[in-house]
Amino acid sequence: MVFHLITSCVCRTWRRASQSDLLWQTLTRRIWNRHHLLHPSWHQEYIYRHRTATNFRNRRYNHTTLNFPPNDNNNNNEALSCRRIALSDYHLAAGFSDGSVRLFHLPTSLHVSTFHPHQRNHFGQYSRAVSGIFFTDTRLVFSSFDGDIHVASIHVPGALRRAHLGDVVTDGVLLDFTGSNRWWIGLYAGTLSCMHAYMIFVMFSRLTYVVIL
Repeated sequence: MVFHLITSCVCRTWRRASQSDLLWQTLTRRIWNRHHLLHPSWHQEYIYRHRTATNFRNRRYNHTTLNFPPNDNNNNNEALSCRRIALSDYHLAAGFSDGSVRLFHLPTSLHVSTFHPHQRNHFGQYSRAVSGIFFTDTRLVFSSFDGDIHVASIHVPGALRRAHLGDVVTDGVLLDFTGSNRWWIGLYAGTLSCMHAYMIFVMFSRLTYVVIL
């Protein structure tokens, strides 16, 4: 009788607490670090994230084939090799061995845009392959093995600029690259002075820090 009474009180208390969207907002932020909504309420946002995590753990998935126009240079997509991918809430970006990045809209699986940076090819075709890629709020940032870093606008098809000019002889090969709205970080290797080094680019201050390993 006492156990049944305690259980009833807990259930009533939880039902009242679970109606608070602030509770689900706090849980979603702490567990999945989500700070903006993709669904009508934080409760639904939490359910979506929880189901996605459960499917990931249980290896349940659906897949689809992403189609895109042929390569502008040789019209041969079979020669392309996907080197890096990145996901945001609405987009998927795939970086290829020819240095191009293709952007897809996740809800519709449609190809949105292809970004072709100006290639220098100082060290052969492999040096232009995409080595890192990530999303910010409105931009797509990606790098190549020769150290070049490019910034593209997600909402302006084809708009692209080179943000950093790589120097393989001085800095080494840019093996991996990632970042956020405030900073970028690249892992370099192969210079004469050191085997590995991290180069950190601090946005807005135009400062660069080098950490040698």
